Amino acid sequence: MLNRYWGKGTAVGLTLGICLAVLFFVWVSYLSSEVGCGQYDHCSNVAVSQAEKQENANMPDWWHAPYVTRRDTLAQWIMAILSFVAVVVSAAAVIYVKRSLDATNLALGEAKEANSIAREIGQAQVMAYVYADSTEIDAITDKIYIIFKNFGSSPGSVSFVDFTLIVSDPYSGEPKWSQRLWSDGFTLAPQAVDKRQFRLDRGRGRYLSEMVDQDGIHVCVQGGFQSLDVFKNVHSHGINIVLSDGVRA
Repeated sequence: MLNRYWGKGTAVGLTLGICLAVLFFVWVSYLSSEVGCGQYDHCSNVAVSQAEKQENANMPDWWHAPYVTRRDTLAQWIMAILSFVAVVVSAAAVIYVKRSLDATNLALGEAKEANSIAREIGQAQVMAYVYADSTEIDAITDKIYIIFKNFGSSPGSVSFVDFTLIVSDPYSGEPKWSQRLWSDGFTLAPQAVDKRQFRLDRGRGRYLSEMVDQDGIHVCVQGGFQSLDVFKNVHSHGINIVLSDGVRA
């Protein structure tokens, strides 16, 4: 509100200031035409010395010549007034156009921001959310399973899976052995579940079965995978699951 009134006051003040300046200029010029002397003197009863005429002759015409005289016609005055009005109107138009452009740019910026927020919300509502939900180990067949779930409303593509099965002492935490496993990519439909299997080294299943009977192992899976949603956004996920109780002997 204050900015609007300030802008209007500035425009009015500039207009009045220009008008007063022009009137003062005209008044001074008129006085100079009545009492001024020199090469362009209009007073027949004032004597001008030869030195003053020579000095005035060396100066530009616009410097000492009167701008308003009794010889000016009505047409000249009308032309001058219309020219001044045209300048004022042009200045006001420039100011109005600038303010219109500023308002347009502001509106475009707000519209772009609103569109960006709406796009992000829409993507968040329909994008894929893929997680490694749980892990199982079949000690008899020497296989480990990781269950992936897509909780989103659009398909999700898993680029790769890379993890390590770690078996360690439950008391000291000292690793007994580990095996790194990985898988190529696959795609999950919305709300789908995919049970991916990975084969362990031969004999690892029997070892896990014996250690489970003795209650002397700590089994965990650590790693990660990368997924891609329909909007080409890449997401990195971690896998850190403890499954000492998830070994089937």
